[in-house]
Amino acid sequence: MDIQSKSAQEVRRISYEARQLKPIIELAEKAHAGQTRRDGFTPAITHPQTVAKIVRQNGGSAEAIQVAWLHDVLEDSDTKIHQIENAGGSRRVQEAVIILTHPRHEPYIEYIERVRTNGLARTVKIADIKANLAGSPSNHAVGKYINALNILNA
Repeated sequence: MDIQSKSAQEVRRISYEARQLKPIIELAEKAHAGQTRRDGFTPAITHPQTVAKIVRQNGGSAEAIQVAWLHDVLEDSDTKIHQIENAGGSRRVQEAVIILTHPRHEPYIEYIERVRTNGLARTVKIADIKANLAGSPSNHAVGKYINALNILNA
């Protein structure tokens, strides 16, 4: 295959992935509309955007990028799993988003151990922690995240 054919093939692949991602991003934007980060003014959607960027930069799959955009929607909004399916999220994407949803009653370490069992969820959680560490977390949070990364990378 010549270089032009490879380039055209890559452009088609990227275009296809972008079309798949558009409804996922729209769902994330709807779910986080009006929400802010802990600072009270940064739009919440910037977090999944950052996580998706980290996943992409680390060679994550199209499904991993979808999960990154959606990783907080079940936990932080009234979004339901069928809405992820309606936006084009595969069963694997839906499962990873469910796994990444941290029930308030579940101890954090048990949650991390559960996340570790799913490749997509694990990939996104590592990116999520990296994004959180870049946001000036407290000393307590830094310790929690370092411990989680050690478990996820084991």
